[in-house]
Amino acid sequence: MRVVSQKRDFSFDFDRTVFWKQNDIIYAKIGSESTVIGKYESKERAAEVFEDMHRAYAPVYSISDGLSREQIESMIVPSKNVAAMNVLNAGQSMYITTFDNYVYYMPEE
Repeated sequence: MRVVSQKRDFSFDFDRTVFWKQNDIIYAKIGSESTVIGKYESKERAAEVFEDMHRAYAPVYSISDGLSREQIESMIVPSKNVAAMNVLNAGQSMYITTFDNYVYYMPEE
C-alpha cells in the first residue's frame, strides 16, 4: 500500500516504513529520516487515523453473486481514506472484487 502524506507532498511504501504516533502527530521513518506525515487536533484523533491506516492495509478478496459494485464496496472497503480498487465483472450478476495497490491518503483533519 502507498501512503500519501497529509500535505500531499510525498508518498511512501507502507511495508518499508516505520510509523508511530506521539500526542497529536503521526510520524514515518523513511531511511534515516523521521518525517511528520499528519498532525491532528488531538491525540485521540491521531490514534483514530493511526488505527485506520493499519486497518486499510489488510488486502481483501471477495467473490459475490447478485451484488452491485456499490454494495460490494460499502461492505468491504476498510477505510474512507483508501482510493483505488479493482472490481471486475465476471458475468451478468457476479463480481470478483480484489483490493490491492491501495493508496491511503492521510486525512487532512
